[in-house]
Amino acid sequence: MLRRFHEILLQQCEEHMLPSLAALTVFKHLADAALPRNEGAYLHVLRVLCNNGQPPGVIDDLHVAVKVLRKMEDEGMDPSAAEYGEVVSGFGRHGELESALETADHAVYAGVTPALEVFEGLLEACAQAGDQRVASELFKLMQAAEPPLPASAACFQGLLRAAIAAGDARFASRVWRNMLTEGHAGDNVLELCAEVFGVIGKAGPSAAPLVDKTFDTLEPNFVGPDDTTYTAVVTACVRCGDVGAATRYLVKMVEAASDPSPELLEQVLEGCVEPGAADAAGFCFELWLELRRRAGLHASTAPPEPFDYAMQAAVRAGDTEMVSEVLAGPQPTTHL
Repeated sequence: MLRRFHEILLQQCEEHMLPSLAALTVFKHLADAALPRNEGAYLHVLRVLCNNGQPPGVIDDLHVAVKVLRKMEDEGMDPSAAEYGEVVSGFGRHGELESALETADHAVYAGVTPALEVFEGLLEACAQAGDQRVASELFKLMQAAEPPLPASAACFQGLLRAAIAAGDARFASRVWRNMLTEGHAGDNVLELCAEVFGVIGKAGPSAAPLVDKTFDTLEPNFVGPDDTTYTAVVTACVRCGDVGAATRYLVKMVEAASDPSPELLEQVLEGCVEPGAADAAGFCFELWLELRRRAGLHASTAPPEPFDYAMQAAVRAGDTEMVSEVLAGPQPTTHL
């Protein structure tokens, strides 16, 4: 009866996320009362120490959790894959990749086949540490297992975030596409999508083909782009030096009843000063003016840069008609 009372206290510590000291105190009372501690009591303590799946707690608690695993072994209990998973996941949320790998290695040495939760924790650690190489190897291990472990949404996101952190545009785009086609889009799918486009943009012109490949996986997999998505894809096109594609996505953005920001249009216009981009510049300039008119903004408040970019593009292309249109537009009163 007394042991059951202690177990209920431990469960309350877990469910209400009480400080780890409270759980350890109850746990110690079990030993002081010479009451046997079963696996359920250990699991409650491990979950409290590992912060019960919530945001990272105190890293020292995780090292105590490792000692709890060893104590289980000393008392003749074999920690399960779930219990190892709790500790590995805890280290994963802290980005403590080395400690997570050591815990997983100990599980294998103890004859425990790592469960999906263990790989999720390891991949989270890789994402936090930005270690794409280890993340890729872990994914291969999952696929090579007998039977193969099916990757969860958490596994895909860990691998994807590791690729994003490493700045590998091609790998990030491939993981993103696989994640969606296998039905593992999570609640933060559009946030991750914007990050993938950010990596593509940083990779420069060589990554330009990845823009369409990445974007084209959205709607077939029932993911609707939002303002942030369109802004990210247009920005990626500009950074990759493809203002034609940037304009094409601006058209999609407008057709989706999503108005681009003036800053985004100015960014595209700046990219249009390169030779051969007069058509894109003309479209962006007209759209920029239209959005200002809709917002009721006076010409005197207009920044000079969009006019300058549009004019440069028109002059380079020898487009006299466009030069006239730019000059006829509501000019700002001052030029910096």
